Amino acid sequence: PSRLRTIYWQTFVAYFLFTAVCLAAVLVGRNLVVKLLGSQYANIHADLIYAMVLQAIWALQGGALAMNMSRGWVVPAYIGITLTLLTQVVAFQMVNLATLRGVLLAGMAVALVNLIVQLLGSEYFTRRALRPAEQAAPSAAN
Repeated sequence: PSRLRTIYWQTFVAYFLFTAVCLAAVLVGRNLVVKLLGSQYANIHADLIYAMVLQAIWALQGGALAMNMSRGWVVPAYIGITLTLLTQVVAFQMVNLATLRGVLLAGMAVALVNLIVQLLGSEYFTRRALRPAEQAAPSAAN
C-alpha cells in the first residue's frame, strides 16, 4: 500500500509535468493560437492565459479523479457538492462575472477546490488502505 501512494504521486506528478509542458507551449505560441482562432478573437491575448490555466487545472483534477475512480475511491458527493457550491458563492461575490476574466477566475477557484478535494481524497483513501496492512504485519510476526 505504501507503494500505491508512491505510484499515485509519481503518476500525478508526471501528468502535472505533461500538462505544464502543454500549457507552456500554448503560452509561448499564443500569437499562433489567436491567429488560428480567427480575427474575432484578436483581443483575447490576456484572457487566453487565464483560459489555458483554467483548462490545465481541470485536466489535473480530471486526472486525479480518474486515478481515484480506478481504485474505487470516491469522495462522498456531499463533500464535493458542498465545497463546489460554497466556492461558487464566494467566488461569484468576489469577481466581476460581466467580464470574461471574472468568469475564468471564478472557474479557477472552483477547479482548484475540486483538485484539492481529489488529492486530499486520495491521501485519505491511501492512508485507509495502509491501516489494515500495518495492523496485519505485527500479527503475522507472532
